[in-house]
Amino acid sequence: MHGQSKQLHQKPPKKKWIPRNVNSGLIAHTLRAFSKEDWYFDSGCSRGITGIDKYLEDVRPYTSNYVTFGDGAKGKIIGIGNLIKHGLSRLDNVLLVKELIANLISISQLCDQGLEVNFSKPEC
Repeated sequence: MHGQSKQLHQKPPKKKWIPRNVNSGLIAHTLRAFSKEDWYFDSGCSRGITGIDKYLEDVRPYTSNYVTFGDGAKGKIIGIGNLIKHGLSRLDNVLLVKELIANLISISQLCDQGLEVNFSKPEC
């Protein structure tokens, strides 16, 4: 009985907050794209990504090697640059991923850059 009461009164171990490594959270969900030219708004990806280098300017090397998709597949990152596609908002630090079949615009990244994102039934 004495051993049980001691266990009931023990404090749980303190949890320590450890900041997430910025490069470790690169995740995007996969989808079936109709065209490599199309762009999709994605609330699950950490950063905008494309497989077409002509959409980016100032492309430079990137420190991580791969982006991980929602299904666990990986895509090789070959650079990072700024989106210059006409008709789309400027988006900085978009990842260039080898053989990517869908272009994704990160909603959280748009918001982080000070843009407002609104959804309605016919449009975003």
